[in-house]
Amino acid sequence: MTMQFRNVNLLNITPPKMDAADAGTIQDTISIAIDSEGIFFYNNQVVAREEMEKFLLNAAEENNQQSVLVLADEETAIKHMTAVMDASRKAGLEKVRLQMR
Repeated sequence: MTMQFRNVNLLNITPPKMDAADAGTIQDTISIAIDSEGIFFYNNQVVAREEMEKFLLNAAEENNQQSVLVLADEETAIKHMTAVMDASRKAGLEKVRLQMR
C-alpha cells in the first residue's frame, strides 16, 4: 500500500522547515497528515484518531515493513504527532518519520 500527498496545499498544512531535511523517496509509505487543529487525514480523507489507528493496523497486516510518514502542520501540537507514532508502533510499523520542508 502506497499513499502520497501530492499537493500539501489542498490540506492547508505547512510542514516545519528543517535545513538538513532529506528529500528521500516515497515508496511503501503510509502517509498521515495532521492539520494545525489536530485533524487527521488518511489518503486525503478526514479520519478520527480511532479510524487512523485501524488503518495503521490493517496496513501493518498487509506489510509491516512499510514506513509511516507523518506530515504535520508546523503549528500542530506534539500530542497529535506522538499519537500517530504510538499507533504506528503498536500496529507493528517501526519506521516512522516526520515530513519537513
